[in-house]
Order: sequence, then C-alpha cells, then structure tokens
Amino acid sequence: MVKIQKAFPLGFTGLLLFSLIFALLSCFSPYMGDEGTLTINLGSSSRSAIPWPPDDPGVNILDKIDYEITLTGNGRTIPITAKGSESIRATVSVGWWNVNVKAYYPDKNTLYAEGNNSVEVRSGRSNFVAVPMGKTFFNLGDIGPGGGIIFYVNRAGFTVQGYGNPGDPGYFASYTANYLEVATVNAAANLPWSVSLGFISDVTAYQFPANVVTSDMGNGRKDTQIIIAARGLADNYAARSAAEFTTGSGHEDWFLPSAAEFILLYQQWDTTGRPTNYNITGSYWTSSQSSNLNNNAASFQILPTTGIGSIYLSSQKTSPAQVRAIRAF
Repeated sequence: MVKIQKAFPLGFTGLLLFSLIFALLSCFSPYMGDEGTLTINLGSSSRSAIPWPPDDPGVNILDKIDYEITLTGNGRTIPITAKGSESIRATVSVGWWNVNVKAYYPDKNTLYAEGNNSVEVRSGRSNFVAVPMGKTFFNLGDIGPGGGIIFYVNRAGFTVQGYGNPGDPGYFASYTANYLEVATVNAAANLPWSVSLGFISDVTAYQFPANVVTSDMGNGRKDTQIIIAARGLADNYAARSAAEFTTGSGHEDWFLPSAAEFILLYQQWDTTGRPTNYNITGSYWTSSQSSNLNNNAASFQILPTTGIGSIYLSSQKTSPAQVRAIRAF
C-alpha cells in the first residue's frame, strides 16, 4: 500500500521565510546570475613572459602584437581578436572557462608566442586571468625549447617524415617543423653506427661518392627509429644514444641527424664564426647510409685545424665516432 501525502501550501509566514533564505543564499552563491565579466590581462603577462625579439631589442612590442583569443567553456567557443591591447574584457556565462592566447609578431602569419590557462567565472565579483606564454618564434643562434641552439630556420616549414603505426614503439606521425635545434654537448664520445654490418631497408641512403643535398632533409628522426627497430636495445650505438639523449627540458624527441641535416648544421656553424658553444670537431655519425656499400654509413668529419668539414660515405658502420643529437619542431 502506497500512502500519498498531500503537500500543503507554505502560507504567508512560510513563504516569507523561504524568500528570506533564498535572498541570503544569493548573496554568497558564486553562481547566482547568468553571466560574469572576465578580464584577460595581456599587458602584464606579455611583459613578463614574452621575450623581446632579437631584431627589435628594448622596444615595447605590445602595440605591434596581434592576439587571437579563444574562450572555451559551458559548451561554447568564443573567438576574440585584439591588437596591442593591455587587457580584454568579455561577458560570459558563469562557470569554468579555458583561455587560449596566441600572439602574432611581426605579422599576422607568424606565431610568436602562445599560452593557455583556465579560470572560474563567478557573478557579482571581478574575474581576472593572466595567461603564461611561451615563445614559439626563434632566430638562428637562439636557445631552443630543448636547451640547444637553433641552427636552421624555415618560416614556411618543412616536413618531418613520420615513423611506424599508432601503438608501435617510437611511433610518431609526420609533421611540419620550422626549426632544427642542436644539443650543446655530445650524446656520446665514441659509438658505432651499428653493432653489426649490413644494409637497413628504408633508412635514407646515398650512392658513394654522390653528393648529399640539403633539400633531402626531414628524414633523420624517422631513420633513427628505423635503426633502433632493426638493431634493438641490447647494445649501445649512435641512433639509440641520440634518441635517449635528454637535457632535462622535458623534450624527448632528439634524434641522430641525417647527412643533409648535419650539412645544414655545419654550414651554420661555419658561417657564424664557429661558435665555441657548439663544440663540434672531429668525426660524427649521421643517420644516413651508403646505398652501394652496404656495410658503410655516412659520417661527417670536421678537421680541428682548419674547421673544414665534409660527408664521408666510406665509414664502416661498426667503427666509432661521436654522436650529436638534434630535434625538429
């Protein structure tokens, strides 16, 4: 048997008490009301987090920056554009919002810095958010995000060849990069290219003594993973050493440069007066191999006395050479 109980009206006293309680709660509830005002601080976060560009030292670039701001929350996406603004104010519904800021400089096609933060917007109070921004625009010789030195810049971008399939060890998809960054120290002093002889399929190869062209770039990271897959993790060798190199920056995408990529490194090293922080001299392995000499790989040798360097495809894969890691981003 189900007992049904009637609901009695509150009466005047009950209604008055209910209204009073509701009014008191609304004074303390952060979500009473549909909207709140959010101020996104651009000036303060930019001055503290976006470094001045090397070609414009000491100049306040805030007036020149184009901002793209995207607010995401409560099932909505709100795009906002601004130029040279100290702050942006927007009225949004209460709740949590994700704030993504992209700063473009010196033109609208060049992403200079980017940052992200989240904020809880409440009604009846001032809501502020500052977005920490990391630099994404680099010039030759800058310190890169991995702690190395930027030695190649391509504003239009170049393709980094991908490796494997999702789920495979070392898998990564092809992507477009704008920079090459070289570590400031060797990953290893004397390691073989491989602990065993023989040709490895799908690794970039050149016919000895044909010239290596710098347009054949973007293969080093892919070749590094192919070599590791073919030779395993039981022994230490150049490709594995480069892939496991770390600077403590959190970036784990270092690799053994291809012959073309090492030539780019040498050309920048040479034209900028051989900066000592590269510390490059002697013989270094690349990830490329010889197509007609199956037991040989490409090494880059720099004479310590003259600084003259060149690619050699006659180096036997089991012979030792130095290892210098790079990364592409």
